[in-house]
Amino acid sequence: MRIFIDLHKKPQRVRYCDSMNAAIVAALDKAGIASKDMVGPEAQPWTFGMSGVAQADGFSNITGLTISTPSEMIARGLMQIRPEWIRVHSSNGDVIDCSGARRHLGRLPAEGVSELAVFFASPILIKPLGKDPETEWIEEFGSVDFDAAFRRGLERRAGREMDIRFSADPLTLAVGVTRRLVHLRKAANGRKVIVPAFSLPLTMRGHPEDVRFAYMAGLGAKTRAGFGCPILPQ
Repeated sequence: MRIFIDLHKKPQRVRYCDSMNAAIVAALDKAGIASKDMVGPEAQPWTFGMSGVAQADGFSNITGLTISTPSEMIARGLMQIRPEWIRVHSSNGDVIDCSGARRHLGRLPAEGVSELAVFFASPILIKPLGKDPETEWIEEFGSVDFDAAFRRGLERRAGREMDIRFSADPLTLAVGVTRRLVHLRKAANGRKVIVPAFSLPLTMRGHPEDVRFAYMAGLGAKTRAGFGCPILPQ
């Protein structure tokens, strides 16, 4: 299940990914999804991406929100969500209220597709193997085996081995990778937690079920925090 919230008539001014995560969780809670299935180590896989324009002050004007999941449980919640339920007044200063937005079904790949080219609605966050996920992140995309990193994360969320590979052509890897510093959250001591994330066109190849799972679940780390949400090219 994938939905798109059109916010063009009422853009949301957001600094932290964590704020939108909280707003979506609040909406899914209203839709009857239990907290343990949305957040924490036993949570179901889901991801989201915010589209809009980044501002020099660290905020972004968000004009669209994509929410995606391969989980039947979370999908039932997404079917029920109303835009006005997506709201939060965070202690970090972000205020989100999607009342008045329009809700659409998101674009999905065709059934049975074993090869899929994707872009990203939210940049990809990559954790080095064996590092603390809260403090250690890949700083340069070319410094990691991204194929293995993405597959490892997907297999953990799916709870099984996956027949899938990820690739990008050499020219894309040389000049087509965009690096962004993303405001993840505001720590209890007031410090801003900012992480390096990447966007680029990728190709996914493998078993159709696994390709579809990857598209719906997202790639990389902290997908439920708003990272690594694939989208189809226009």
